[in-house]
Amino acid sequence: MPKLGMEPIRRAAVIKAAQECLAEYGYETTTMQAIAQRANCSTGTVNHYFKNKEDVLISAMRSASRSVGERMRQVLEETANPWRRLDRVIALSLPDSPDDRREWYISLTFWVKAINNPNLRHLNEVRFGSWFNLIRSIIEDGIRSGTFRSLDPDMATLSLIGIIDGLGVHASLGNENVTIEKMRQAGSYSIRALLAR
Repeated sequence: MPKLGMEPIRRAAVIKAAQECLAEYGYETTTMQAIAQRANCSTGTVNHYFKNKEDVLISAMRSASRSVGERMRQVLEETANPWRRLDRVIALSLPDSPDDRREWYISLTFWVKAINNPNLRHLNEVRFGSWFNLIRSIIEDGIRSGTFRSLDPDMATLSLIGIIDGLGVHASLGNENVTIEKMRQAGSYSIRALLAR
């Protein structure tokens, strides 16, 4: 059991170790012992934070989602220009750094596990709702300001999420024919084809 006051720090370290193990070893071969070794703590400490491996995945996903959400909120604060906002959202959504790749590996694992798990499916729906609302708010602002053409913001949002997710999946899988820069360009091209007046 962690010392009083150290709990949030220790929990964050254990979650980071869990994310690294899930990304490096995959869900099936990640063990509580591997997480403990990575976090430099006992297996008992890991079991203190996680009931089971599904709980590990949920905590890793929630932590990754919070991190992505914070970066996306910064985008909204940095610029009011809808084109720049969407370009930044695409850039931040691609697995362009080790941390980004780890978040994508966790997302892919989560999606696969959610197929047959109602609890994970529900959590994914909540996560998707936040993502959908963020993209839709940018599109609605662009339509209102006359920057984007008039169209159904819900359909445009679904289209853009599909494009971003597709680009992210291919980048995560390490498709040698498609670089991150090409994917960024493809995302920019797609949003302009969809939204330009």
